[in-house]
Parts: sequence; structure tokens; C-alpha cells
Amino acid sequence: MKLYKRLVRAAHKTSTRVTLVHSKFRRVTRRSGHSIFIAAMPKSASTYLVRLIEEATGFIPHSYTYNPHQEQDLYLPRLTDGYGMNTVSHQHTRPSPKNLDLMEKFNIKPVILTRNLPDVIISHKDLLLKDSLNQPSIHAPEEFKSWHEDKQLDFIVDFAGSWCTQFLGQWHEHRKDALWLTYEDVTASPEKALAQVLDYYNISYKDEDIQKAVKIVVNSDKEGHGKKLSKAQLDRLNQFASHYPDAPLDLKTSS
Repeated sequence: MKLYKRLVRAAHKTSTRVTLVHSKFRRVTRRSGHSIFIAAMPKSASTYLVRLIEEATGFIPHSYTYNPHQEQDLYLPRLTDGYGMNTVSHQHTRPSPKNLDLMEKFNIKPVILTRNLPDVIISHKDLLLKDSLNQPSIHAPEEFKSWHEDKQLDFIVDFAGSWCTQFLGQWHEHRKDALWLTYEDVTASPEKALAQVLDYYNISYKDEDIQKAVKIVVNSDKEGHGKKLSKAQLDRLNQFASHYPDAPLDLKTSS
């Protein structure tokens, strides 16, 4: 057993070294392409924005994560695979030291996409009930679906509310100079938001390409649910937000 464990550790170290060497070789021998990266709060219209970008530019959708339920971390082999191509991706990625280091190595500058936090909470409830109980920012137990709505929202406020507050506060700490967009920016003025993203990455475009993309791509998400939260739940979100007093957290309920 001890020999087996030593062999596994040795194989892992060798595999890691090979990955690092391959990654460096790829970056040295290939010209960097345009890598549009949307670091998004959950349910912030990031899928809609990415589809707009795909339609307007022809860029390839590419994920930089190992597992769709582990979007917080960038995955070196996927970064290496996408290097040199014109790609667009969106993930619920937080600015950990490792992620920031990988972004610097691969010349990735993020767009930070946010949304009104009460609306994110309600959208989480809809997502957990209709999709999977295992989401990047929250994992709910099986009995979640049988809980009363108030208990469901309390659970989401405590876990997803804390996660989203840290997401925004930490990105604000590390990337104040990034392009920051909101759900409202993207859904109310998609032409303007799309142009802002392309300008941010110095990507040339024609106005007709943007107009065509907006006509073709439809946003299926809905807003205006945050008014369902109780005063106690809103107070809890405000408590989380108090730890990041300078971050642009939006805690107003939608009408």
C-alpha cells in the first residue's frame, strides 16, 4: 500500500510538470488570441451576453473550468487548450490568488458582471427547484424542494448571499479598473453593453453586426423578483454587505 501511494504521488507530480511545460510551450509558440472572459454573479444574464458576443464576432465558446459545478477555479489544461484562439467564456469565478496568477499568465482581463442581490436570491430558488440542487455557488440538500418557501429563501440568503457578496467584494478589491456591467446594462441596452465589451478588448466590429446579434439572440431570464424577500432576509444581506462597504453592491428590491 505504501509503495502504491508513493507511485501515485510520483505520477501526479510528473503529470503536473508535463502540464506546466506544455502550457509554457504553447504560450511561447503561439500568438495570443482574444480571450473574452466574463466573471459573473449567478443569474446575471451572462449566458445572454456570451451568446450576443458569439453571434456578433464568431468567437468560439470555451470553458476554462474542469467541471461545470466548479466554476470558481480556472483549470490550467483548459486555459492551455484555448490559448491562441478567439474565445468567449463566462464563469462564476472568484479572484483567488491562483486564478489571478493564471489570468496574468494567459493575458486574460475579465469583465465583471453583477446583478441586484435580492433578485439573484429569488432566481437561485427558481434554479434549484427547476434545474439541479448542485450549483457553483450553492449546494442544497434533497429535502430543499419540500421546504416552505421562507425556509428555502433563508437557506439561499445564508449561502448564496454570502457567496455573491464575497464574489463582488473581492473582485472590487482586485479589479476596480475592469469593465463592470450589471444585469440591467445587458438586458435594457444590449447593443451598448455588447459594444462596451468589444471596445474593452479592442475588437473591431460593425454596428450592423451588433444589431443583428441583438435581433437573433433572446434573453430568457426574468427580473423583478427580489421584492418577495422579507425584511429579515434583506437585513441579512445587508449584514453581509457591511463587510465590503466600498463594493458596488445593489441591495434594492426590484419593483
